[in-house]
Amino acid sequence: MDEEKKRGISLVLLAGLLWGVGSFISKVGVTAVGPWTAAYVRSLAFFPVVTGYILWKGELSLNWNQGTAYSMAAGLLTGATVILARQALQFYDVSLVNPVIRLNILVTLLLSVIVLKERINWKKGLGVAFALGALILLST
Repeated sequence: MDEEKKRGISLVLLAGLLWGVGSFISKVGVTAVGPWTAAYVRSLAFFPVVTGYILWKGELSLNWNQGTAYSMAAGLLTGATVILARQALQFYDVSLVNPVIRLNILVTLLLSVIVLKERINWKKGLGVAFALGALILLST
């Protein structure tokens, strides 16, 4: 594996680790201050981190086009997800809510195959089967 792929895998693993820790902390926040304050404060903290990084990299381009429209739609869906997840955390354990939400990979994979014509190999197929098995086990 070349150095660029190793770096990419490291970034994905670190992002997953941080996302998992953040999800755990979200449950603590929801329990302490309620879902709406927790979602709002999370968003307040998120925006300057991303904005600062983009400005530091010097890669900000706000030309309105199809790409920015898709990005805005993704942001709206992420916002809706934050709201729904915070509501769910009021009723269920974080050990159920977040793994089930993270099975969004199945939706992403399905859409990437149908819309983007990406190919699924046997390893990805096996991963889908394991993810579906995990969903069944986590929700019972």
